[in-house]
Amino acid sequence: MIKYRLDVNKKQISVIASALEFYSRWCSGQWKIPDTMEYQEFINHNKNSDFWAKRNQVEDSLNSLKTILTNLPLNASYGIGSSKLCESANIAYDLYRPILELRAKEYNEANPDNEHWTVYDSPGLSYSKEGRIEIKTIEE
Repeated sequence: MIKYRLDVNKKQISVIASALEFYSRWCSGQWKIPDTMEYQEFINHNKNSDFWAKRNQVEDSLNSLKTILTNLPLNASYGIGSSKLCESANIAYDLYRPILELRAKEYNEANPDNEHWTVYDSPGLSYSKEGRIEIKTIEE
């Protein structure tokens, strides 16, 4: 079996995780505008209050298109691991989930007084035939 290694920094791994999460959610029927894009567009529109009406119109359109394409009701989506979900969405989940768990671990180590628990403080399940990825941190 061939394995690949990616050397990325903290910002890069965060972008990878966000992209994989977006893809996995999109495939499952969660058609939402990413928060970072939404905020950047708000700035690009000079923080004009009309932006939010446009944003809501786009999100309503996405919901309509999702319903037409998938026949899913308005607020419904396929769950991760669903037999109706494409396998690549499950693979994406198995890729990004360990990244979010690593970020939670790093946050908890940097903030030992933190008493808040998140779902990422425990290993998630694997949903693809490929399995979860292994992440090793390297100090340079």
